[in-house]
Amino acid sequence: MTDRSSGTAREYVESYVKEQDLENYLSENQPQYDPNKATPEVTPSPTSEKTSDGSPKPSTFNFHERSKNPFSEEKTQEPQKQNTMWVVRDFLDQKREIHETALDNCADLHSDLLTCFKHGSWWDKAKMCEHQKQRFWKCYNKQKV
Repeated sequence: MTDRSSGTAREYVESYVKEQDLENYLSENQPQYDPNKATPEVTPSPTSEKTSDGSPKPSTFNFHERSKNPFSEEKTQEPQKQNTMWVVRDFLDQKREIHETALDNCADLHSDLLTCFKHGSWWDKAKMCEHQKQRFWKCYNKQKV
C-alpha cells in the first residue's frame, strides 16, 4: 500500500485554499457600516408605470405611514348595511312570491295530496301517498324554475 498523505489531490487542495484563515477572510470581505454616511436615494426604475403624458407615475404608497382601518368610519357602514338589508328583503319577498304562485298553480294536486293523507286508503297512507306526493312536487318544482 502506498502512503496517501503525499498524494497529488491533497497538495492540490492545500494550494487552492492557501491556508487562509476564516476570520481573516471574513474581516476583509465584511461590509462596513458607517453611520455618518447618508443612505443612498432610491431612484425609480425605468420600467415604472407612466401616466398618459409620458411622465413617471408618482408612488402613492408610503411605507412609513401607519395603515388605516377602512371600516373604522360609521358613516360608510350605515348605507352599506341598509342597502344589504334591502337586498335581503327583496330576495325573501321574491322567494315568498314564487312559493305562493307555485302553490296557486298546483293547488289541485296539493288538495289531492292533503285528501290522500286525511281520507286515503290504508295502502296509500302506508306508502305516505307517494303517487300524489310525486305529482305535486313535480308540478311545484317546475313552477319555481
